[in-house]
Amino acid sequence: MLGEGAGRSKPAGWSMLSSRLGTGPAEQLSAFLAPAGAAEPLATLAVGDVAGPPASLASAGIPEPPASLAAADAPESPKTLAVDGRLQPPVAPSAAGAPEPPYTMAGVPAPVPVSAAPAVVPSPTGPAPRASAPGAAVAADSLRVAYDGQAVLHPLSFALAAGSITAVVGESGSGKTTLARTLYGLQPEHTVQGDAYVCGRRMYGGGPGMKRWQDAAFIFQDARLSLNPLLTIGRQLQEVLPKGFPSAKRARREAAAQALREVQLEERVLDCYPHELSGGMLSRVVIALALINKPSVLIADEPTGALDPIVKQEIMELLVSKVRQHGMTLLLITHDIGAALYAAEEVMILKDGRLLEHTSKQRWRTAPQNGYSKELLGSYRRRDRRRMDA
Repeated sequence: MLGEGAGRSKPAGWSMLSSRLGTGPAEQLSAFLAPAGAAEPLATLAVGDVAGPPASLASAGIPEPPASLAAADAPESPKTLAVDGRLQPPVAPSAAGAPEPPYTMAGVPAPVPVSAAPAVVPSPTGPAPRASAPGAAVAADSLRVAYDGQAVLHPLSFALAAGSITAVVGESGSGKTTLARTLYGLQPEHTVQGDAYVCGRRMYGGGPGMKRWQDAAFIFQDARLSLNPLLTIGRQLQEVLPKGFPSAKRARREAAAQALREVQLEERVLDCYPHELSGGMLSRVVIALALINKPSVLIADEPTGALDPIVKQEIMELLVSKVRQHGMTLLLITHDIGAALYAAEEVMILKDGRLLEHTSKQRWRTAPQNGYSKELLGSYRRRDRRRMDA
């Protein structure tokens, strides 16, 4: 629960993180995730039952910095962007006098040396979260992924409101799948810096994480490779049922059958093996697998990539309708501009591991903010015109 970790001991390293980041996305993320109507303001970022940084250096038993580093002597911070992407007024530097990281005029972060400490990459033109959302269903704070010192996902920060549908768009190799796997907790922890939160739970750095297939579910790119070829569909659906589910075979089979009916498959499919089903049927099965426990968050990585155009449209319509029916938050990973424009309410543009743009679908479609977005949309429109002329 949010805020429950405020009274616990602070994990090692929080003081250094606090002095390095100053008043930045970590505090803004804390404010965004704080429960409405709290009796007292939260002094820590207590997401996922993990206590945040101390309210002050003195409270943590750390000596105050020398006078030469006082806030009065620190350079004025430039305007920054909150995790939801909105422009904020200048914020006073932290007690350690560390200024906010610089940004380029185009809204794209300045190059970050591999050896440098992670900087916060803004999400330009990001829409404000829904007023009705109690908090972020999915969030990242200075999230960075690197292999052998080489960054494949540069520091980025964002927050997605509960019940929203967001498409992550970019060419192959842009970091889309890495972002999806990192948010779901599938990356080796030593490759990850910064924080990722799903359902209010911190995915890395200790603490109780979210429960896969219950709090959140993942749809992988290839439906056939996602399933065990030696087990029936019914057995695989029943394996993800929670521990507290009735153990009676009849009850478990009925739950699996109901999941198949939701995706318009007959009960007889329960007794089939994956090799006995078509690609379209397998795509429906993995959607049923993701929906069976009604998770709050669904991450779908190219769920229709291996399908022909007609089946692709059917599966995308089915996925979006079920997400909306159950009020889930969907993060859709795709290089298909048409799928993004059909399904999403918000769009995030990735290129070379950098978040270039995070905005509403309508604004991105009519007023893209960078050359790469214009290039993507131009390519899609030319292809669409050729299809109509054929």
